[in-house]
Amino acid sequence: MTSAWDAAHSGGATAGSTWTPETPIVLPGTAVMQLPQPAGAWAPPSAQLQPFPTAVVPPAPPAQVGAKEMLEATSPAVVIAFLLGAILPWVSLAFFGMGWWLSTKVRYRRATVATVTGWLGAGVGVVAALTYFDGGTYGLVPWWNQIAPLACVACWIALITLPLIQGAAMRAGERPEA
Repeated sequence: MTSAWDAAHSGGATAGSTWTPETPIVLPGTAVMQLPQPAGAWAPPSAQLQPFPTAVVPPAPPAQVGAKEMLEATSPAVVIAFLLGAILPWVSLAFFGMGWWLSTKVRYRRATVATVTGWLGAGVGVVAALTYFDGGTYGLVPWWNQIAPLACVACWIALITLPLIQGAAMRAGERPEA
């Protein structure tokens, strides 16, 4: 034989041979190795197999957070400042500013709280500037009387929104910010 092709296709199995793909290959001078099968090593087909144990632990339900915990996380000083601004409209602008300053002491999501109070403050400031320079309002007292209800509404929005932000953070399992 001169090539591998000739060796592979010459002789070998012919149409009348008993070779099949399952037949073990027997090299000349070696014995066929038969592995012993222990009795009962495999379960019979009718045996009831046990299911695999489940290692998956179901997730814990979200923590229950009440109004008391949300108000405590918001800080009592912030709640008092915005509450006084919400119920006393003639000083609501001053209490809104105080609540905005005190809101830096909340426990969770300070950046989000700063964004909310910043947008509320910007809204009050823009309307205050537009009202002052409108031309129809002259003097501090008429201007203050027009701005006070808007600051009162901003205090109500902050009083509702900030504890809800704190509650969402606590339910999500976030750690308090230092």
